[in-house]
Amino acid sequence: MKDHKHSKSSTFLLYYIVLIQRNVTETCNWNEANLDVFKHIAYNTSVREMKIINKFTLLAVCALLTLCFFFIAPVYLYAGERVEEETYLDSYFNEFSTSGEQTRNPLFDLAESDPDLFAQTVGEDLGLIKFEAAKADSLINYLENQGNLFRRAADESTYISVTERQRLQKEWAAFFHSLDRLHRQAERYERDFLDRIANSREKYFEGYVLGVVAHAAKFIYGARFLHLTGGSTKLRALLNSACPEENLPEGCYDLLRRRLVSRFTMARIMYFQRRQRESLGSFYSHDRPGLIDQDRWLYRFWEGHSEIVTGAIEEVRKNQNWFKSVIASPVFSMLFKLYYPVLTTVSNFLGDTKVVRKDMYLITDEQITEIVAHLEPGDIFFERRNWYLSNIFIPGFWPHAGIYVGTYHQACEYFDRTEIRSYFSLLGFEGFRDYVEQMFPEAAASWKEPNHHDSKPNRIIESIRDGVVFSSAFEAFAADFLGVLRPRLPYLERAKAVIHALTFWGSEYDYDFNFRADDMVFCTEFVAKAYAGDSEKLGLKFPLEDIPFGKKVVQANGMARTYAEETGTPTFQLSFIYFIKGLEDELVAVPGTEQEFRQSYTWKGLLEAGPALRTRRLRR
Repeated sequence: MKDHKHSKSSTFLLYYIVLIQRNVTETCNWNEANLDVFKHIAYNTSVREMKIINKFTLLAVCALLTLCFFFIAPVYLYAGERVEEETYLDSYFNEFSTSGEQTRNPLFDLAESDPDLFAQTVGEDLGLIKFEAAKADSLINYLENQGNLFRRAADESTYISVTERQRLQKEWAAFFHSLDRLHRQAERYERDFLDRIANSREKYFEGYVLGVVAHAAKFIYGARFLHLTGGSTKLRALLNSACPEENLPEGCYDLLRRRLVSRFTMARIMYFQRRQRESLGSFYSHDRPGLIDQDRWLYRFWEGHSEIVTGAIEEVRKNQNWFKSVIASPVFSMLFKLYYPVLTTVSNFLGDTKVVRKDMYLITDEQITEIVAHLEPGDIFFERRNWYLSNIFIPGFWPHAGIYVGTYHQACEYFDRTEIRSYFSLLGFEGFRDYVEQMFPEAAASWKEPNHHDSKPNRIIESIRDGVVFSSAFEAFAADFLGVLRPRLPYLERAKAVIHALTFWGSEYDYDFNFRADDMVFCTEFVAKAYAGDSEKLGLKFPLEDIPFGKKVVQANGMARTYAEETGTPTFQLSFIYFIKGLEDELVAVPGTEQEFRQSYTWKGLLEAGPALRTRRLRR
């Protein structure tokens, strides 16, 4: 009973930590996974472990309370003020309808100095807006009818492969850049055109309408895209990721949302609909062509969409939730930038702090040499090191996974096979080696070099605190428990998985465990996404599981459980290769059996772990 008293007191403190952290994470849904963590700690922790946990729990609570006081409260007040301000759209509409002092638009100088060139410029801009509107319409129709990839990416119960992610980013980039060009054209013909039409209507009216229609087109197609994404936080994180190859800046999805519901965009469209729509009709009356817009496209576009646009804006104007969701995004992004360094520092401290047996691992160098002799490029390994504080917060027995790739030359020889050479020849390369050296020269150079920690050959690629890096077997396998599984895939598919793993090389470690985005990855996310299948690649399927703070991730323990549950079935994905287990009492590691590895996912985790610990604890 003494164990449980210790456990329950610290569990309550840990509970308050979660309540605080819920307020600083961007999207958190309270679920059973949160409670499972506390149950796990409360009923599976020894007195020895609990004394260690108690030392750090109070410190964590104090640190998070301080973070809450200094950062969260001010940001919430700021967000509340912004939401209240945005709801006064009508007052802004009234303000907008009055003329005021404006910065002179350079187009007016052109109109006065060279009217013909001004008309030509407006005509060219009209052509650009027509082109981008047609392009955005075509893209959104395609995505609505064929956008299964976006729907899969939005599904919280699955994840997409590297190839699918690249295709999704390409399609998203085409749409975003089209709306961005519409937005820039709308800004080019801003409010000062309205002031000019009172005295020179014939000259400036089409420029004024051009800017309004550009705003309307941006709103129409952007709103359809937001409807397509369905408010998925997973897809939002992916679309917000920076993609230099497609010229996508970080946060571009949130930028699009803010542009759509900005006060200026909506007020300008509302003003035109209420005050200038009749002028539009009279300007183009009796099928009269415009001075610049000869085919009356501006008139036809507005008349065809005006009711849709204004109806949607009225709903947005009345619904504060739109403003809250859009305004809260940058606010919480700002908060997260303040919070993330703290999270990183704490996580590194927990991951580096070993409280017992500080300079010793149970698996020896001789045993690591024996293990490596059994491995092939593409194998997946699972590793556990007892007595690290980070183990307290990682559900299950296995906290880490990575991919064995062998040395650079071993991998190139292993994948030098006829079917693999034929595949890469279709891509314009001689084979696996040629593809890696040309497409990933920096990663290839790092792979070839001796490991900078122990000067041994690099044989592992994994995501650790330094990011996605190459490691030597003696560095990565220095542990207390180690298991290795081999994907039951053709050699070509395993080569593709290694190639996909290289696309993540150099990425930062994701301390927020955000499985939705790919710019940073944690260990099991890296393995799962490297082996994710798509239309061009066979792969492995691992379950997404709930963890605290409303997140869904692939866990190392879940991957081991997948192997155990699929063993003996016709569709099993993995084969057993090796297992070595630590014996804490004897301070040695000994080879384990396949059956023991199959059961390992059920073993207790936390600081001290092993197959016999639960029985030993129950006897106390």
